[in-house]
Amino acid sequence: MISITIPFGTGAPSGGGTFSVIATTYAVGISTGVTTSGINTTGSNLIVVVQSCYTGASTTPTLSDSNSNSWTLVRYDITGSSPQYQGTAIFYCYSPVVGSGHTFTANTYSSIGVVALSGAISSPLDQQNGLGSAGGATIIQPGSITPSINNEFVIFVLENYIDGSVPSTPTGYTLLGASAYSPGFYCFGMWYQIQTTATATNPSSNVSIEPFQPSSIASFKS
Repeated sequence: MISITIPFGTGAPSGGGTFSVIATTYAVGISTGVTTSGINTTGSNLIVVVQSCYTGASTTPTLSDSNSNSWTLVRYDITGSSPQYQGTAIFYCYSPVVGSGHTFTANTYSSIGVVALSGAISSPLDQQNGLGSAGGATIIQPGSITPSINNEFVIFVLENYIDGSVPSTPTGYTLLGASAYSPGFYCFGMWYQIQTTATATNPSSNVSIEPFQPSSIASFKS
């Protein structure tokens, strides 16, 4: 383990710059998969994608895009049993091929949210956490993370099996996309924040009581 001592009173070290959101989109999936509408990602050097999914027989979620980028699966939290596995996943691509009309595609029974950012450093992934199941709870939290430097980008996603309400937006977070259950897809919520000062965060969202409630969170450095 590497220990970093921060002199008293200086706070967390600053990153190399500040994130700017270039473009966002989200799409609600159906049984045959989901593709977002096209966005202009020109100027971004980091794209983060979150996925709320029903994965069948524990199939790992997949992601592709119209510019043929390679994606790193940061976090995958899953709960349930065959054939009703529910999951949340976070992917990212640093230094992607960007442009107008950029679309993103996920596998069956998935909903996805996309944030294209400028200002990331190389090897941008910092912290991550998640919860396989909070079944029986009315508040979903993924577990706390504390970004290691200032100005980090934090993203949070949850999935709630056959919930009848739209999940609430956590305090201090910006809504990316959220939806209640309807036949063919599942209740989900996706949010993000850009922290000025590195602060512990464990966002919470109110939902109805359901048996499967996975959630994931991650932060990225600028």
